[in-house]
Order: sequence, then structure tokens, then C-alpha cells
Amino acid sequence: MFRTHLKKEFLRIFKDPAVIITIIGGVLFYAVLYPQPYLNQLPLQQSIAVVDHDNSPASRRLIRYADATPEVHVAERVSSVSEARTLLLDGQVRGMLIIPRHFERDLGLSRSPVIGLAGDANFFLIYGTVIEGLAGAVMTTSAIARVRELMLDGVPLSFAVKDWSPVYLNERPLFNVGMGYLGYVLPAIFILILQQTQLLAAGLIGAERRVKSGFSLKQAALLFASRFVAMFVVYFLLTQFYMGACFEYYGISRNAAILDLWMMIAAFLSASIALGILFGQLLPRRELAAPLVMISSLPMAFTAGFIWPRELLPEPVLWISQWFPTTSAIQGFLKLNQMGAEFSQVLNHWWALWALAGFFLLLSLVVLTRPFPQSQTT
Repeated sequence: MFRTHLKKEFLRIFKDPAVIITIIGGVLFYAVLYPQPYLNQLPLQQSIAVVDHDNSPASRRLIRYADATPEVHVAERVSSVSEARTLLLDGQVRGMLIIPRHFERDLGLSRSPVIGLAGDANFFLIYGTVIEGLAGAVMTTSAIARVRELMLDGVPLSFAVKDWSPVYLNERPLFNVGMGYLGYVLPAIFILILQQTQLLAAGLIGAERRVKSGFSLKQAALLFASRFVAMFVVYFLLTQFYMGACFEYYGISRNAAILDLWMMIAAFLSASIALGILFGQLLPRRELAAPLVMISSLPMAFTAGFIWPRELLPEPVLWISQWFPTTSAIQGFLKLNQMGAEFSQVLNHWWALWALAGFFLLLSLVVLTRPFPQSQTT
């Protein structure tokens, strides 16, 4: 009996064009489309305009240092701030460097000249890159000026450098080695894509076969089990594709042991598929599946804790987000696979997913055994 129902569920998946496009086409489409804007990782060599009111050797040295950084490129040299501002507003440059008068004199007198930095804040990554590059160039110029000042006072070079910087930093990123957007956000987005395409597919199947009179508990359990196994097999393979071939192709780090990864995948898929079966049985029409899934995607992304810190979210939003499998799954996968955490360190996320799977299972059985007065599509 179970084998017969399982075969029917596989046929419903692979014979329904809408479901096939959602599961296979959607997953493959997003695997190629979503990473495209971020393949270059960081926005380097951003063009800037320079306004040099000092026109001294020190100011020209600062401009050379700025142009030598990987973050910015000196594209325009103008005589006034208004010209530079016009270029920035027109999109011809992404930032400005304004060097004040008496810049060299103030450095020599150990004063702090006020240097103007500006970036295009319409794009956070571009703005951060421009400001980081210009600030680094300014700090380098200031530091070299300080060393020269000490050496002119008769301080040996080794002591002058020590006086300038008594603490040396060796900064090495542990997790996002490339410090790029792709390795940071793509692993989490892939989890969201897997859940949302699965919800849409399960909604299409469930709404199409929505029972009118209600099943017995045995029939409901049989339907749930067969649909669950069919979706689990399909999405387990798709998850392996995302975390295997896609991670390898895009150069995303993988630190989890394969058994730990499979255990987390099993918990995530169980919770997600149980929610999908419940979602499909509650839908009165299959046409509602796509808009509901689309509307819910953005809130799930922003409450999962990888785009916006969860500590800054309101308590009611945090409580609601715990009912989405993606919340615990994304946190668990990022810690386990990207940060190299031990499985014992993600047990809270693992158990949370199993608790959601059990809860959605019970609700699905309740819904499947209750009669629905609406007409159904056969």
C-alpha cells in the first residue's frame, strides 16, 4: 500500500509541469542567476574625484597613496568641491577626496588637518569600499609624516616606527576568507531557496489534491508519509547539488564533516517538507501558492540573522521567526559548514528543526482528517 502511494506521489511531482518547473527549473535557475551580480566579490577600483587645495608634496603623496589602494582609483582632479559634488551626483565618480589648505604645514606642526571624504551611499558596498580605501591612504600619509618628524628630531628609524605604532595587527579573516559578498550570503540564500521552492511545489501538489471529506487517521498518515518521502528524496539530492557542486564552483568554503552535514540536512528537510504538506492542504486554490511564498521570502531572509543581526530585531519578530525552518537551518548551516563549528555547538538549532517537524506533522494529520466543505479539483 505504501509503495503504491509513494509511486503516485513521485508521479505527481514529475508529471505536473508546474511542479517540475518549480523544483528542477527553479533550483537550477537560482543557482545560476542569483550569484551573477556578486561574482567579482568586492567592488574594487571605484573612481573618485580629488580636490587638492594645498598642492604640496604631502598632498600629492596622499593622492598617490589613494590611487595605489585596491579600493579606489583617482579618475578626476578638479579645482572645487562643487565640481566634485556634481561629478558624484551625476554618477561619474563614486567618491571624493578633499585636501584642505595648509595640509603639509599642519602635518609638520603635528596638528590634525581636516580631510574631506565622501562616498556614494546609495550602494552600501561601494560606499564602504571608497571610505575604507581613502581612510587607509590618509592614515598611511599621517603615519609616514609622524615617522619623518621623529627622525628629523634625531630619533633612530627603528624607534620612530615603534613610537608611531606600538601595536602591530595581523588581520586574517577566519570564515569569509575572500571578504566578499558571495561567500557571505550565498550559503544562507541557498537554504532559503530550497525551502521556498519546496513550499511552492508542496503547495501546488497539496492544493490540487486537497481532500473534501477528510481522511481517516491511517489514510492521513499514509498520505503524509508517502508525500514526505517523495519530497525528501528529491530535495536531498538538490541539497547535495547546492552544497556540493555549487559551493565548489563558486569557491565557497566547506568545513563540516559529511555526516554532520547530512544530519543537519535531514532535520531541515523534515521541518520544511512537513510545513509544505501542511501549507498545501490549507490552500483553497493552487494559484495562491506562488504569491504567498513570494511574500514570505523577504521576511524570512531578514529575520534569519545573516543579513540583519537578530539581536536588533524586536522580540515579537524574533518569536515569529522561530517558526520558520529557515531561521534555525541557516544559523546551523552557517556555523557548521562555513565556520567549522562542532556538531555539539549547533545542537540547539538541530533540535529546534526536529521540534518544528513534529509540530507540523501533528498539524498536518489534524488538517488531513478534518472535512473541508470546499469543492476540490480532481
